[in-house]
Amino acid sequence: MNIDRFFRNCELELNQLKIYEPDPFYVEYFLKRFLHNVNQIREKIFEEADQNFGLFCREKISQQVFYRKAIEKNDLKAIDFSNWFSNKIENEHIQVFSKFIHHLSQIEKNEKQFPEIKIMLRAKERYQKDINLPISITLNEKKIVSKNQLKIEINRQTPLFLELINQKRRKNQEPLIRQNQITASSFIDFDGEIEVAYAVETYIPVIKRIYDESIEKIKELTKWE
Repeated sequence: MNIDRFFRNCELELNQLKIYEPDPFYVEYFLKRFLHNVNQIREKIFEEADQNFGLFCREKISQQVFYRKAIEKNDLKAIDFSNWFSNKIENEHIQVFSKFIHHLSQIEKNEKQFPEIKIMLRAKERYQKDINLPISITLNEKKIVSKNQLKIEINRQTPLFLELINQKRRKNQEPLIRQNQITASSFIDFDGEIEVAYAVETYIPVIKRIYDESIEKIKELTKWE
């Protein structure tokens, strides 16, 4: 099982996403590819579990298929692993960025309609609860029509953005920003606006930890007494 390939793909999709920021078409494209790899890694966990517990599932593997087979065979250790994994997933997705990626991964998995991607101004160096400002430009099938138009709109909105964010930072005694310290990024609404690339970047260590600890748990439950 070449799991390293899926982790490399996650890094690759993140890098490509950053290159094409903030174009909604390409951000969505590479985000979906990233989410597909996340879902593949989860499937690989249960492929490994299926082999080690000897359940021999004939259907396409998933946690639900694995759990049904474990119940059917009354394999208490396999049932224990599935319950452990459910708790692990719940605990790893309490933080808002992880919860956001988990939510999107289920949308990708079930092929549901993807949420709208918005272009917003943000500070390059983030502080907690910083203000972001939406900008509106012409899109053609979600693609940015003119990079020049994007630059014009960024310049037009910059004075207002600087005023708003620096007002917040003065209040919180945080460093003020200047014009050259702002950028445009892609955001999706999810309990507030979530920056896509940042959420993806912070999730890679999470999915690696889920995989590594799952494999260790499988080994623990299937080792010879």
